[in-house]
Amino acid sequence: MNLNNIHVGYWPYHNSFNSPGDRRRFVFFANETNIKYELADTAKFYDIVYLTSSCNISEWLEYKKTHPNSKIIFELIDSYTLQKGISKIGRGILKYIKGKNSKLLLNYKKAFINIIKINTSTFAY
Repeated sequence: MNLNNIHVGYWPYHNSFNSPGDRRRFVFFANETNIKYELADTAKFYDIVYLTSSCNISEWLEYKKTHPNSKIIFELIDSYTLQKGISKIGRGILKYIKGKNSKLLLNYKKAFINIIKINTSTFAY
């Protein structure tokens, strides 16, 4: 497979691409293997989108509905899937208030699990 013809979008931990997560994970790998990528933008089509947990989950769930052929790689923070009670509600409210999510997600755990599932099955939230 020729990776030069693949359009890759990446959603960083920080827009400067300078956080430890960016420097040590995808950005490092892409630079070492000469994979071209750009800051992911839901207004554009990508063959592959690599999302970190700091992405706007609600926005990327909508993106997948309108771009079903895009493959999304989601960097998993497994502790989010273990949340119970107020923490799964609180995280969604806090991310909405901070402007990190465009929709209020009262069950952030469910949205998080849905973004993990989107390449293999249908989902609802």
